[in-house]
Order: sequence, then structure tokens, then C-alpha cells
Amino acid sequence: MPIVIMVAGYARSGKSALAKHLEEKGYTKIGFSDFIADELKERGLEVTKTNMSNYGERFRKELGQDYLIERVLKKAEGKDKVVISGLRLMREYEKIKEKYPNAKMILTNANEQNRFDRREDESKHLDEFLERDREDDKMYNMHEVFEKMDFVIENNGSFEEFLSKVDLIVKRIEDMEKNIGTTP
Repeated sequence: MPIVIMVAGYARSGKSALAKHLEEKGYTKIGFSDFIADELKERGLEVTKTNMSNYGERFRKELGQDYLIERVLKKAEGKDKVVISGLRLMREYEKIKEKYPNAKMILTNANEQNRFDRREDESKHLDEFLERDREDDKMYNMHEVFEKMDFVIENNGSFEEFLSKVDLIVKRIEDMEKNIGTTP
């Protein structure tokens, strides 16, 4: 059975950095946002955080509620180690767990000021940045997905500290997967 790690969290909490780190360690990195960005480019639209948020739901409505998750699962097929970043909807979480029952979810968390300081979007003020969180949660009920987490990484220190926490948790996940089906 492949090792599948899902990553969820609010904007700038470390999801992409975690996924990239695991990619460097041999995981196939799959991001929901990658497929949204591809669709934006195909339509001649600018790839911005605002467009990514606004169009993600629009694409689901236009192309079918399972459009993005089907693309994610197709890309994961046949891979030994996969990290899926940017999970937002319970429906998508459930589809992943249905296909990969042993999949684990890591929630990345960071305080609001740290996340704001890391931003690369158009928001100029903390309130504007946090409004996007509120809108995303209202639109996607992301808190429901967050509650399904198996592990939480607090990402308020240095980047090296964050990666060290990632490595410890991933080692636990990998060890758990190795021990499945073995007799003590």
C-alpha cells in the first residue's frame, strides 16, 4: 500500500513548503492549487491567490464537484509515496480516504501575524488577509477537514525547525505504514 500524506491548513501556514520538502525526499507532490492554476492559464486568466480562491469553487461547479479530486487521484495512481497539498473539502478528504484508507493528514498551523508576514498575495492589511481565511472557511467549511487531522505542525519558528517537525512526523507515518500487517 502506498504512503499517502494529505496536507491542509490556512494560507501561508506551510503547506507548500511541507509538500516541496517531501518531494525532495522522493514523494510525488500533488497540489489541488496546481490544477486550479492550470485551468486559470487555459482560460487566459492571471494566476493570483484571489483568482485561485474564487475560481476553485467556480471550476468545481462548472466541471463537476469531483473534477479536482479526480485529477488528484489520477496523478497519485501507481505512486509509492504521495503528498497531496491544499485539501479543503470533506468530500475530497473522504474520496482520498476511500481510495487510500491508511492516508494520514498533517495540519499546518501558524499564528496570523506570521502567516500575514509570509504572504505573497495582494492583501495589504492583516484584516484583508484574514478575511480570505473567513471566506474560504465559509465557502468550503475547511474547519471540518482540519478536524480530521492526524498530526498538527505548529509553524511559528524557523524554517529549519519546521522541517525538523515535518521529518519527525513523516518518519512516524512511514514507520506506521511499515508495521501494518506485521505481527508484534
